[in-house]
Amino acid sequence: MAGATASVRYIDADVSDGAVVGVLELVDERLETIARTPLRAAEPAVVAMDPGRYLAIGYLPGQGRLRATLAVPDRSEAVLTARPAPLRDRPTWLRAWEYERRGWRPSRGCTIEESGGGNLDVTVIARRSARLTGVQVGTDTAHTPILVVPRDTPLRIAAGEEPGTWVVAPPPDAATTLLQLLFRGQLTLAGVVADDILLDRARAVAYVADPQLLDLAVGYYLLRIGDPRAADWVDTLAGQYPDSVDATVLWVTQQQYRAEPDESRIAAGLQRASFGELPFVAEGLRLLITGLVDLPDLHDTATLRRLRSYLAALHDGPLTAFTGADPDRPGTVLPYGPPPGEVTLIPNSPPPAPTTATAPSAAAETRAASAEARDGRTVEATALALQALSRTGFDGSTDFLEVTAEGVVVAATVAPGDAGGMDVALAVYVDNRPTADLTAQSAALTHAGGQVLGVFDDSGSVRFRGVTGGRWRVQLDRLATTLRLPVQLFALPLAGDSAVVYASGPVARPAETRIQLPWRGLRLVLRQRERRYHLEVAAAPVEEFLVTVIEYGTAASDRVVVIVPVPTDGSPTSSVVLLAGFDPRQPWHVSAPFPAAGLVGWPAEQVRSSVQAAVTPATRDTWRSLAASLSDPHRSTITSSAGQEQR
Repeated sequence: MAGATASVRYIDADVSDGAVVGVLELVDERLETIARTPLRAAEPAVVAMDPGRYLAIGYLPGQGRLRATLAVPDRSEAVLTARPAPLRDRPTWLRAWEYERRGWRPSRGCTIEESGGGNLDVTVIARRSARLTGVQVGTDTAHTPILVVPRDTPLRIAAGEEPGTWVVAPPPDAATTLLQLLFRGQLTLAGVVADDILLDRARAVAYVADPQLLDLAVGYYLLRIGDPRAADWVDTLAGQYPDSVDATVLWVTQQQYRAEPDESRIAAGLQRASFGELPFVAEGLRLLITGLVDLPDLHDTATLRRLRSYLAALHDGPLTAFTGADPDRPGTVLPYGPPPGEVTLIPNSPPPAPTTATAPSAAAETRAASAEARDGRTVEATALALQALSRTGFDGSTDFLEVTAEGVVVAATVAPGDAGGMDVALAVYVDNRPTADLTAQSAALTHAGGQVLGVFDDSGSVRFRGVTGGRWRVQLDRLATTLRLPVQLFALPLAGDSAVVYASGPVARPAETRIQLPWRGLRLVLRQRERRYHLEVAAAPVEEFLVTVIEYGTAASDRVVVIVPVPTDGSPTSSVVLLAGFDPRQPWHVSAPFPAAGLVGWPAEQVRSSVQAAVTPATRDTWRSLAASLSDPHRSTITSSAGQEQR
């Protein structure tokens, strides 16, 4: 009997709280399924289970799988976070139609708003007599198929799989999730969602945009698996939604399965369904055509030809969406440019915040202070999350982990590296979105083979390449602010913290510290020789002289410019310098490499001390080679200083 519980929560800024977005599966260490349950946005799925280690897998149609590990009861909570692709290349226009008994005509307009996750929410404004609406978006060179949905169904424009493409669909809920799973043939997972709806329909209706679509989705599921409950369910649908083509098609198909079908009622239903309106579930269109083909006396050739033209233009997906210039003219060739008639223009970028004053107002200063405070909290919370991630531990077989600290989610993905070892990618999410709060912050991953430095990009992501060892630790450091330099400095892992508890036990601080940098294959090797520290900066072959700045204190003398030489034979290159007064227990920093021509604006004294820090003859020769390409005073400064040898 289960003696504990596990809790898994799904976070997505673009989905209403409580909406069913997929199915959660929990498997044990033998990869045996322990439980399956609907996965709801923001609401934790709580499952009773025995103590042990488990893998939580979230199956989300259209988004793939999300994974997290659990260790019940010590670490029995996990968070799965959406990974939506941002809507970067937006469509420029939208065209909407509505369907009445007289046919399709342009709608009265639509509303377009920014969604919580950076996509666009659309609501078509249709006449009360309309039963269906059709929507299409695009640019001057490409556009989407025409999607058919019930009137008043909210829609969302999101990025497609390929750049410059879009997906128009209702936001995820139990109805759309069930239809997606059916379309993909995932009947076991679809059964989890359908059973949840049938268990408490009233609760399910409260979290969907269209109750009719919910009921129809269940009908299509029951009919697909041959469930005995299908007969009563579709009979109820036909009575509750008499004008729905989908309800009629389901009822007709169910009648055809009976031992003694009522052919006259079937014929009447098929005639009514083929009058002109389209099913808005794609499977309904296929069933309608199949029924008409089986009873050729019920239709004329033009009716079947019209329906088949929609089938030929149908796009993959659970809902009816087809290629065409307008809903009355489906076709297999995608036309270019906006369709004839009026279109609604879509802004290409989110609306900017209104600004009227040239000087900062009190409100602006308050917002800036709030943003600065938020950024600080983000850094602190991320540091806590990374500590928790380190306690969880990585190993070569782990492919995905997530931890949460104070509202910040850190997701770690581990995959085999192209150059050996493992690549570890971290992504940070704040308020369920990728964050730019960590831009230019540095993080260090310590492992048995050394340390790897990474720098966060503007989407809150950082990657460590070629990591080895069985136990890793991740540490976040702030950007260096002790000295004002014309280059950015990034925090390095403390040399005094090289002793880490690995899977095999404590490892004493080594005589040298190896650090891999995220630029041009650079790596640092810090070696202790008695009480002095030498630093070797090595790199993959480069085509021009590069320099990097090492800072390890607050004085100007605690800053060394290290030059990376250009190889003459294609072999790896390195420079060795003395870090006078270096304390391994104190913070130290490194800059991204930049062309040596950037030294022109540096003080001559700074260049002189850096040249004098050279330890090896090869390093001093590199400085002399660089001097030939510089003008005075740096040329004479380097030439006079390169003869002074450090030991």
